[in-house]
Amino acid sequence: TRNACQPAKGGPFSYDAWVKGLTAGRSVATNGPLLELEAGGKGLGETLRLDAPGEVAVKTRAEASVPLSRVSLVFNGQVIATGAQEQNVRLARGGWLSLRAYGPGGLQANTSPIYVEVAGKRWTSSDDADYFLGWIDRLEEKLNARDRLPSPELKARVRGQLDAARAVYRALKP
Repeated sequence: TRNACQPAKGGPFSYDAWVKGLTAGRSVATNGPLLELEAGGKGLGETLRLDAPGEVAVKTRAEASVPLSRVSLVFNGQVIATGAQEQNVRLARGGWLSLRAYGPGGLQANTSPIYVEVAGKRWTSSDDADYFLGWIDRLEEKLNARDRLPSPELKARVRGQLDAARAVYRALKP
């Protein structure tokens, strides 16, 4: 399994490789534990494409300087397996996989996802889209109330970014 900081084909660590990996979605948010996740030969930030629902080989690894209290394989926000191991998991629909770990003293880590398409379909959630549409609306309300953007050009740019974000989440709704 490749390190999240390495380029897609592996290789030595460098700042440029780290930025490319981060941009490609190969990252781990952590305050200590180190995590690795691979599913069907795909790594973090990549898309696993299945022709139909089926079993997928998943490899997970979690390491820390102290024993971890919980390691969870997550699919679309739901824990589907616990512990770091190699196993087969059944994926019946599109979505995303990630690995989470928790330890004593507030240790935590979470990988970015591996995306899953089944029969050409990705998973979307109308509830999640609604949440983020509401969040964008609240953000815009606060920006308008504070009125701290220094120029009409910047205000127009921010409005355009918010509208573009709304379009993304509206497109996810059935």
